[in-house]
Amino acid sequence: MRVVFAIILFVNLLFCFTIDRPYKSIKVDNKVLKIFVIDDKIYISTIDGVIDIYDIKKDKFIDKIKLKRIKNFFEDDTHANVLSLDVLNQKIIILADDDYGKKILYSYSNGELKSIKVKNEAIKSALFLDSSTLILSSISNEIYFYSIKLDEIFKSFKISTAMLSAIHMTDDKNQILLAPESGKVYFYDFKKDDFTSIIDIHTDNIYSIAYKNNVLITGGADSVLGIYRDNTLLKKRPGSLIYAVALNTKADIGAYVSEKLTDIYLIDTKNGDKIGEIKTGQRAINSIAFINSNEMVSASFDNEILFWRIK
Repeated sequence: MRVVFAIILFVNLLFCFTIDRPYKSIKVDNKVLKIFVIDDKIYISTIDGVIDIYDIKKDKFIDKIKLKRIKNFFEDDTHANVLSLDVLNQKIIILADDDYGKKILYSYSNGELKSIKVKNEAIKSALFLDSSTLILSSISNEIYFYSIKLDEIFKSFKISTAMLSAIHMTDDKNQILLAPESGKVYFYDFKKDDFTSIIDIHTDNIYSIAYKNNVLITGGADSVLGIYRDNTLLKKRPGSLIYAVALNTKADIGAYVSEKLTDIYLIDTKNGDKIGEIKTGQRAINSIAFINSNEMVSASFDNEILFWRIK
């Protein structure tokens, strides 16, 4: 049995590759808090309350959004953090910090930034359902349907008493995936107005989820990497907490960042086997995202975004 295990381990290692040099990098003016990759653009949120917009195809920065400075209980003049960002039809919706722990929504289009006050201070994300409706989620696991035109919430529901950890809208806008600290992932279908499935994956808080082409990948505090595809759940235990996950456009390759926070591990989503490793050299990765089927970007708390080619 030991001989068989050794052979399997050797074969797996043989087909793993290591990447330690990015093929490109770009720099912004300040330290990066988070990046969002949407429609061939990278939206880079920095600690000075700025969002730099980089066009991947044009290979250049095309715009910069500056949020207003805010007050908190310690400072009268400080920068706002971006909590979430989404884009639909070239219109950007941003959820950010406002004065004294409150939240504010920004709508950005054609160079114009408009603000919308948010009454619920527990809101943690804002996503487009369509051009006239936003889906707002709160840390207390409540989902709100917000009418942009009427400036009001017209519908809401609560998932459970567990706190909401992660949320993801499918590319077709038909479903939203909700991951509370209970370790389950809820699939809510907007047309059916109901949950279509509940996948019990983790025993503790879920830190990150990604979903493409009917493939789900999750990572959490229980050191489990969850892969759900073809109605089958696969659990891998890399041995440490998993803080961030990502899927390429084909959903045949997954990526995750574990407790070390300096390396990105690549897996085959069909069987969960490790196929490669990216040694970024970054001190503490805070964001990873694929930009196509074989290229991805990573960011850490510095002013540089690194681009990696994995095939």
